[in-house]
Amino acid sequence: MASDGNLGRIHLTTTPSEGVQTEAHKASVEQVYKQIFDDLDDAIGYLQGYTAHEGGRITLPTVEAFKARMLLTRGQYGDAAALAEKVIGSYGFQLSDNYADIWDMANCEGSTNSEVIWYVNYSSDLLLNKDISDEDYSANSTLYANANCFYSDGGNNLHLMFCYRYNLLKAGVGIDLNGIGYQRYATSRHLLELYNEDIDQRYDGAFREVIYNNGNADNAYASQVGDTAIYFTKKSMPKAFADRVRPLYCFKDIDSLYYADGRLKTTVGLSRCTNMPTIPVRKHLSVQAAGMRLLSVSLKCI
Repeated sequence: MASDGNLGRIHLTTTPSEGVQTEAHKASVEQVYKQIFDDLDDAIGYLQGYTAHEGGRITLPTVEAFKARMLLTRGQYGDAAALAEKVIGSYGFQLSDNYADIWDMANCEGSTNSEVIWYVNYSSDLLLNKDISDEDYSANSTLYANANCFYSDGGNNLHLMFCYRYNLLKAGVGIDLNGIGYQRYATSRHLLELYNEDIDQRYDGAFREVIYNNGNADNAYASQVGDTAIYFTKKSMPKAFADRVRPLYCFKDIDSLYYADGRLKTTVGLSRCTNMPTIPVRKHLSVQAAGMRLLSVSLKCI
């Protein structure tokens, strides 16, 4: 950012540094944004005719989409909307009818996904992009104990940071390699309350409220294989409902996940379902494919 009131203005240079540089000069916010738009306009000029996906390379619609987003930051809403409409209407992009389809592994190839404007390539060479499907995640393994599935030579792992440690809830659920939980980040209560499922399919397409018993022996509840094992919901549920289901499976509603002021409850004394920050499980891609979607510039971001 050029300035946010805390970090202050930045040094701006447009030429390569040669030798030791001992001075820095603060540029104005206007100078920084002018340079950003100059660079984007130069790129648009150079990329005329380059409109098709080229294996992760920057293309004309990529730059135009990014410029539309930058125009939004400057409050130029009409110009931003016009350029976004050009990107959407001129290059064959279209939204999926079913929002959840954008997380489907069948649609993970950026060049064939109609929503993806730009994506980051990951190698299919497992020496560069490691496959964890054969790793040992049994309860006594080193990987399980250290939560060590983050490979410096693998794909983007950010999607794992939003998934809570469901396997520690003693609910009959063992680790699913497409959903290993590390609970580093949590969705805010405010965001969850913004969703209206009656008119918006994004909540059901992005979050999973129910996890089913997959046969793990560590089960302090009455659920059997295939039954509901964990139910975390953004709804506020009646006490009678909570009292009825808590012997059957691990349950939390939004009021037992968050305080009224939005703060996350890190420990909640609800039966055996305790001791960790919790949010509805975010649906996500496998470790190898995750980065492509998370780093995409999609129509939904414009």
